[in-house]
Amino acid sequence: MTVTMTPTQNEKPLLLIDVDGPLNPFNASNRKAEAFGYRAYQTNPLTEDGRYWKDAFGYTLKVRLKREHGEELLKLADVFELVWATAWEHDANVWIAPKIGLPELPVIEFKKLLAKFPEPPEPGLHWKAAAILAYATAFDRPFAWLDDEVGGKEGMYFFQWHKHPFLAMNIDATTGLTANHFKELREWAEGGMYGDE
Repeated sequence: MTVTMTPTQNEKPLLLIDVDGPLNPFNASNRKAEAFGYRAYQTNPLTEDGRYWKDAFGYTLKVRLKREHGEELLKLADVFELVWATAWEHDANVWIAPKIGLPELPVIEFKKLLAKFPEPPEPGLHWKAAAILAYATAFDRPFAWLDDEVGGKEGMYFFQWHKHPFLAMNIDATTGLTANHFKELREWAEGGMYGDE
């Protein structure tokens, strides 16, 4: 599901990137992940066996990544500012960025922002939504958000409170980001957010 909003002005948007789901298809079988070109990395400082990682909120997931995602994201850096929007927080710069060839990126610090929003502002809203909105609004920028748990409710919430255009993309956690997602992101940033497609 993709949710968009009509824009109000022309600015370089933020690209808010989740790790688990878009970059790490944690719901994929080993066979499917391998077919899509993912590699399971064993380097992990937070577990004894090195195969699993616990995020800032205590969730444990197997990490599968592919370098092509980093290459495609770097290509988008001419039309977006790339930002981590993940429970990995700063660990994404340590353990994800180098594996896929990304430089160190700005990080949304969810723990700090969510201390201001202990409960979602509306029932059923994604737990990141208030922090995502606060971050994008603080920088007064349009944004695109890549996550595996985005739905229509988040789109309506952003539409009510954010004066800039946005694109909320729900990414299937069994496949991760695909060529079509990167194409849609570029088209949106290069004019689609203004209805010029």
